[in-house]
Amino acid sequence: MSKRMALAAFALALACTDGSIAQPSDGHGWSGVPFVIGAPGRLDAEGDRRAPRRYVRDDSAVGAYADVEEVADPLWLQHEIEAYALRAFDCAGTGTPWCRRERRRVQGANVIALSAGMRAEVIWLSGAARAVRLGWRRIVATPTGSMTIDSPPQQFAAAMLAEFPSRLPAVELVDSDAWARVEIDRLLYYADQVVAGLGAVEGEAYRRHALRFVADNLARVAQLRLQHGMIAAGGADGEARLPDVLSFELAEELAALRAWRSGAPAPRLCAAPSIALRPGSLMSPLDASP
Repeated sequence: MSKRMALAAFALALACTDGSIAQPSDGHGWSGVPFVIGAPGRLDAEGDRRAPRRYVRDDSAVGAYADVEEVADPLWLQHEIEAYALRAFDCAGTGTPWCRRERRRVQGANVIALSAGMRAEVIWLSGAARAVRLGWRRIVATPTGSMTIDSPPQQFAAAMLAEFPSRLPAVELVDSDAWARVEIDRLLYYADQVVAGLGAVEGEAYRRHALRFVADNLARVAQLRLQHGMIAAGGADGEARLPDVLSFELAEELAALRAWRSGAPAPRLCAAPSIALRPGSLMSPLDASP
């Protein structure tokens, strides 16, 4: 990792912003999981922004809203949007025919459309670093009974797409081996940033929080490799020295995963002297409880 990336890692927050607060499940497949900011395995940065919008018609029964999230590190943004679509609406687990995840054209733009139970959303990538989610109440009560609304309010969708044009390619949502490999690279990318910044973390609670983040990412990598039948890394070859900011087991696992993704043999690790924690860390104190 370059010095620039390592320094940038110091400023990345390890806690979720308000954009990641999950809403409860409605019991019909929509789990209310975090959108892009605060997504699992992702580092939040000081430059991340979330701008919620509400449908201007107060009397609207659809309760439409929009979230526009701008991230400081957009490298994995399209993948994270697709990952949100795969995990947010668990159509496979509901057994209901009206739970759907599909690519759709709205106002002439590519979007990912999600619907389950009472809720529906369309999401897309806009600009270099923006993710847009437009949601509404799918089933509404009327004086004569209930009504199902499978498209967002036309004026609201048109206004949002005019302000934030979709750059989403015509993606097909498939939880494939290729998708899993990209997800593994994403999780290792964020874990590496935390490891690079650990030497500057002051405070045992913050350090434990950072180590939990790395451990959680590696656990998810192991789960993906098991699910997709990926072969483990080969035998040890060569030697690598890592600073003693990780446990030996965690450092060994991370080194083996790096070698596996690069196609190289896994290195033998040896302990290195401890690095004194330096003051002045910019890592977020939020959610850094022991």
